[in-house]
Amino acid sequence: MLGIVLVSYKTEDKTIAYVQQELSKIQCNYILVIVNNSCTEESNIKLAEGCHAELVIDTDKVDSGADIFIIGASENLGYAKGNNLGAAFLRQHFNIDYYLFTNNDVRIVDGDVVEKMIEVAESRPSIGVIGPRVIGLDGKEQNPRQYITVWRRIIIPWLFLPILFPLIKRRCFRDVQKNAGEGEYYGVSGSFMLVRKEAFEMAGMFDPNTFLYAEEKILSERMLPLGFKTYFCPHVKVIHEHGQVTGRFLAISDNIRRAFESDMYYYRKYKKISNMTILFAKLSVSICLNVYLPIIKQIRRFLKCSKNSEI
Repeated sequence: MLGIVLVSYKTEDKTIAYVQQELSKIQCNYILVIVNNSCTEESNIKLAEGCHAELVIDTDKVDSGADIFIIGASENLGYAKGNNLGAAFLRQHFNIDYYLFTNNDVRIVDGDVVEKMIEVAESRPSIGVIGPRVIGLDGKEQNPRQYITVWRRIIIPWLFLPILFPLIKRRCFRDVQKNAGEGEYYGVSGSFMLVRKEAFEMAGMFDPNTFLYAEEKILSERMLPLGFKTYFCPHVKVIHEHGQVTGRFLAISDNIRRAFESDMYYYRKYKKISNMTILFAKLSVSICLNVYLPIIKQIRRFLKCSKNSEI
């Protein structure tokens, strides 16, 4: 049985449309749990009605005849805790073999994407996580992921932003593996990934100490000592409207801080970086936030005013 977990945050209409238009393309039987972060009574009811779902009042009780459930969370649990809550509910009440963790800003291109990934995972018991091709709206690949050091991911690009901006714009400091073929890789995008239940539970699920970033890398790190690998299946794909939700609710500086906090937690705990490296990372982000970004904002205001004055 497939268990799908979808974390929604103040995007009821988008979640309803995703369930109706995209998840309906999945051909195998599944149980869907929608975790409604920062919920209100109205938003829970709207989701339940729009998705024809059972609103869970007591997580210890379940309507065995339902296959879509809404769990309301009064606070914003973020990605890791929200998905853990949904997975724990599925584990408690249903005989799940695989979890599909998905965002609501994904468009399923190949209707057999889940079935294909399950087929590959069944043939390779060492697979703990498997992801398809994930393409952004800009046409750029978002899968699979390779390991990059904190120097390449944070320190060098943020510290030398004005000099390296052309390279940053071309995504030269991203962790996406270019021209990747099918096989084992360090990680895949958490926007749409299939996870073996056994591996997920043995790894202790998602690390709850992150909020919005680095969860996939950490999950791979937790699975590797257990003998479970991350696999890329390029024969099926989805389209990901990356950043649509975070862009709505987080300013760019807040987004950078969120990513930095999660990344530093990941590098400290799982990659054991030195205190000196941590200091360099903090310095680089501080310079970016307090020097570079204010200058960029001023330049943008000047250009906007100049353009308006010409009209």
